[in-house]
Amino acid sequence: MQKATVILGGGAALGFAHIGVLKVLEEKYEITRIIGTSMGSIVGGLYAYGMTPDEILTFGKDFKYIDFLNPLNIDLKFQGVFDGSFIEKKINQRIKEANIEDLKIKYSAVAYDINSKYTVVINSGNCAKAMRASAAIPYIFNPVSVGEYALVDGGVEYPLPCLDLSENEFIIAVNVLPKIPNKTVHINISSSATDEKKKIGKKWYEIVMEAINCNQSFLVYERLKEFTPDIYIDCDIDSFLPGDFLKIEEIAKLGEEVAGKSLKPK
Repeated sequence: MQKATVILGGGAALGFAHIGVLKVLEEKYEITRIIGTSMGSIVGGLYAYGMTPDEILTFGKDFKYIDFLNPLNIDLKFQGVFDGSFIEKKINQRIKEANIEDLKIKYSAVAYDINSKYTVVINSGNCAKAMRASAAIPYIFNPVSVGEYALVDGGVEYPLPCLDLSENEFIIAVNVLPKIPNKTVHINISSSATDEKKKIGKKWYEIVMEAINCNQSFLVYERLKEFTPDIYIDCDIDSFLPGDFLKIEEIAKLGEEVAGKSLKPK
């Protein structure tokens, strides 16, 4: 069986598609290394620990997303809306405080340091903390302090973390972000009061995450001009929103379907 390094990109809830993709990939490849950003780092880290795609799906379904509204999980330092430590705690409980160097599959989580302005590759230490740092979406979660570093979501620079690779690795890269039209239009701005009262039908966190994901989609597009993986699986998810955390089953199923079609012989 062909050995493969799998790169899993970010996309908030859209990253649940990685669960279905891994289910397909493990039937055809021996996954020897995983590099993940944001939700890709969480799904990838759980898989590297030894959880099956079905177990990851169950873990995601059982996660109490209402905990985000718990006052105890609000970031009192005002560096984000939520203190992501409760996510780290939940993951640590599930994977028994595992360290990255002890995982069954070689694993790296990609984060971004807002102090040095460097991308940071985390390949040792507490796995749950690495996942949390890699998925600390700016504005939503507070940064993760590790020594001199203040770590946030790796998608700030590498939403599809095609980095830290050797020439002899067989690379499968998985993107879940929707394509962006990359068009410019001209409009006339009205001063009518009705414009101010009109609602756009999206919650505040959906606006934040969609704006971030649009920017990250552009970064993926630019990165792929420079780097060509051996296999590129583009889930291009535009039928779900980044905040659709309660639709994990549907999104995972979509990832499975896309991966199955992508790997069929041409």
